[in-house]
Amino acid sequence: EVIAAGVVPRLVQLLQCFDNHMLIFEAAWALTNVASGTSEHARVVIDYGAVPVFVKLVAHPSSEVQEQSMWALGNIAGDSCRCRDLVLSYNALSTLVEQASLPGASITCLRNAVWTISNLCRGKRPPRWELVSPALPMLVHWMQSCDDEEVITDCCWALSYISDPSERVQPIIDAGALPQLIHLLGHASTVVQAPALRAVGNAAAGTAAQTQTVLACNVISKLQGLLRSSKKDLRKESCWIISNLTAGSAEQVGAVWGAGLLPPLIEMVGTEEYEIKKEAAYCIVNAICNACSAGLIFDAVQLGALAQLCALLDLPDTALIVATLEAIEAILRVGEQPLSEQAPNRFAALMDECGGVDKLEELQVHCNTGVYQKATAILESFFGAEDQQEDALIAPVATPAGFRFGMQP
Repeated sequence: EVIAAGVVPRLVQLLQCFDNHMLIFEAAWALTNVASGTSEHARVVIDYGAVPVFVKLVAHPSSEVQEQSMWALGNIAGDSCRCRDLVLSYNALSTLVEQASLPGASITCLRNAVWTISNLCRGKRPPRWELVSPALPMLVHWMQSCDDEEVITDCCWALSYISDPSERVQPIIDAGALPQLIHLLGHASTVVQAPALRAVGNAAAGTAAQTQTVLACNVISKLQGLLRSSKKDLRKESCWIISNLTAGSAEQVGAVWGAGLLPPLIEMVGTEEYEIKKEAAYCIVNAICNACSAGLIFDAVQLGALAQLCALLDLPDTALIVATLEAIEAILRVGEQPLSEQAPNRFAALMDECGGVDKLEELQVHCNTGVYQKATAILESFFGAEDQQEDALIAPVATPAGFRFGMQP
């Protein structure tokens, strides 16, 4: 109704009555409400030239006007990547950082500024690095020095946004953000833990050196508690980080194993709902395929890993099935190491007991070439002798009376 009445251009004019801060504040409040509606509503506010005026008002002497202008810019930037980029093009981020960094800035000003900055860093299509990177030092500073939960939370969200894609992880590490982000994984509030975990996860999914940096910051001790979190998303993302650690070097796998993380992860594969089960499964699969010793695989099997892996072969996820088959193959290969020359594979019988062999046979008709080839290769490599023996028992045998079946020659 406000838009239809033609009030928006007049409100934008009133924003520029710089000598009447109450009038500016009321106009800014009204425009903020309009911009927080649909994308079409935000576009109307943009088209009438409100954005550069709001950016200018962020530095207004009135704290009320400052904070309302920040809020308006945050709403506009949060509407879409296009709107976000428009706000950034008017140098809004630097202005926000400057005002929030002033010695006399109130906690409300800081909250609004950091929330708006986080919206300026957000989006499926990342903003240009040179437009958001100037905020990095202050985001780290506020995260480390401020004890306000809202400020800490939005700093963590902003860092999680600007550390994605992976080529942007190193600047976050160089800025010294990781130790505090990992410390915050132990925060009392899950609202803080969630964005901190996302940012740490982005770093763990980077290069081998970046993953090692995450590990060196004592992340494992925090993940132990998060695996038992009541929040599903926290359990899932914790598994995601661990799967990146176990996808690394043998030493990284050993660190995860030594901290006692594999037992709860094996349990989670059997008890969690699909999305978490899948992430936990990759933790186990990666750990087995990159194991630093046969002893780790023996321990994993004793904890029930082989049975849980066999249960995964029924899932409708081709990539996970292939990865699981590779882990099963690694287990059976270790089981081939005989205690004596006559000893059978120590894990083949267990595989059969938990229905794994039947599932491998079923996978021989899987629609994916990689799946049925891997399943067939495992059957031929580790269960072929048994098949040959069965074939001999049912093979036709020549006798004077003709061919008979089921006889030893």
